[in-house]
Formats: sequence, structure tokens, C-alpha cells
Amino acid sequence: MESSNSKDILFTPIKLGGDLELPNRLVCSALGRSRADRVTRAPNALHAENYSQKASAALIFTECSAVSPDGDTYLGSANIFSPE
Repeated sequence: MESSNSKDILFTPIKLGGDLELPNRLVCSALGRSRADRVTRAPNALHAENYSQKASAALIFTECSAVSPDGDTYLGSANIFSPE
């Protein structure tokens, strides 16, 4: 039988590396879910809102960004190649 304490460890603080202290051991992906501008593909306020909603809950691993139009993966994905 599993101890209830083994589940509680997810909610205990942990120190990563030298300076990064996390309030818990939860990790999630950014999951931008096609929120970039449909024309420019630039990240926008929806991305900031999405990340801020998750930031207080867990460590967020960010998503990738296309570096050229040829490397774009799907409609609504963010990029870093447009002037915007």
C-alpha cells in the first residue's frame, strides 16, 4: 500500500542547481496552444496571461519558437523571425 506521505512530497520545496528554489516539485509545459497572432505569428498578451496563470503553480518549461518561416510548425505557433 502506498503511503500518503509519498504524494505529499510533490508539494514540498526543492532547490535546483545553486540558486533556483522552487516552492514545490510540480513541472508543466507552456502549452501556448496556437495563441500567437495569426498573421504575424508574434507572441502576444495571451501568451503572457497563459504563462502568468501557471507560474505560481509550477516550474514552466517554455515552448519552442520558429526561427524562420520554413521552420514554422503549425498555425498560431509563435516565432522569432518577424519584426513584430
